[in-house]
Amino acid sequence: MPICATRPTTCRWARSPRCSKAPGASTGWDRDFERFVFTPLAAASIGQVHDAQLRDGPRVAVKVQYPGVRRSIDSDVDNMATLLRLTRALPEELDLMPLLTEAKRQLHEEADYLLEAAHIFRYAERLGDDPRFELPLPLNERSTAEVLCMQFLDGQPIEAVEQLPTPERTRLAATLLELALREVFRWGLVQSDPNFANYRYNPATGQLQLLDFGATRIYPPARRDAMRNLLLATVEGGDDDVARAAIQVGYLAEDDPQRYRQAFVELLRIAAEPARRDASFTFAGSDLPQRMRDALVQLRLRDNFTRLPPMDVLYLHRKISGQYLLMARLNATLPMRTIVREVLEAR
Repeated sequence: MPICATRPTTCRWARSPRCSKAPGASTGWDRDFERFVFTPLAAASIGQVHDAQLRDGPRVAVKVQYPGVRRSIDSDVDNMATLLRLTRALPEELDLMPLLTEAKRQLHEEADYLLEAAHIFRYAERLGDDPRFELPLPLNERSTAEVLCMQFLDGQPIEAVEQLPTPERTRLAATLLELALREVFRWGLVQSDPNFANYRYNPATGQLQLLDFGATRIYPPARRDAMRNLLLATVEGGDDDVARAAIQVGYLAEDDPQRYRQAFVELLRIAAEPARRDASFTFAGSDLPQRMRDALVQLRLRDNFTRLPPMDVLYLHRKISGQYLLMARLNATLPMRTIVREVLEAR
């Protein structure tokens, strides 16, 4: 969704007390706006974004949370779990409790706009002065846990890149994919929401605009190393190397049957296939997603596979699958082996 940014030199992160100058904080908040458009630019499940102009500053976007959202999260998730059980939409042997606990935790974090602002600043630090990107750095003095105020970014939807000449489209697609790999395997700071609307394109500068950091997750070095070892094993190692790395991540257990272990290794090989090729990989029209689905069906039906990966790894699945879909939408053909090696070997 279109959000906004301000200059890093004018905005230092601090967990400031609730600001009386923000919508929803108190009466009289509107005195600080030259203009505030109540029709939202974009809306999501917990809030919506408005176009506004500050009297003493830039054009801004103001992300406002729906009243009562944070208080209703736990009961809403519990109600959904009850519905799933009543309709038998999930296998009876599946333990829902870890999923419910994680869903509540994640939603509470996404509903904390101060935390989202902190994630944006952390991300900006990782990017440094990389000129390929624009970020929505918040205005702290005008933000609260329920309101996030940022300078407006008015780029085009990322799908506009699909219409660019092949060299420019390829450059931008490679940049997006490289960034996702850096998040997962180098930074451990992952914007895990794959919504295409979280990426925009500025045709005036050729920059990519990165938006909406509510679903950002932080991974410790040990987890990053485990995922990196698994990727390297699936690209360059033998089956035993892949199995050991999969145990380290939590996909496999030491006492798993050999047939199941081998089937899962083959599934991981399919997932890493684009990075195993010396030739460039064309995302659109590939049968790779179908082959992965077929392999998963076999695991469930033949081997009665119901174990879920660790919850933090599931968010990486979300990130990686979203990037795959975005690359397919942009009709990208990329030298995946080269891109992966450059990211993993960089210091």
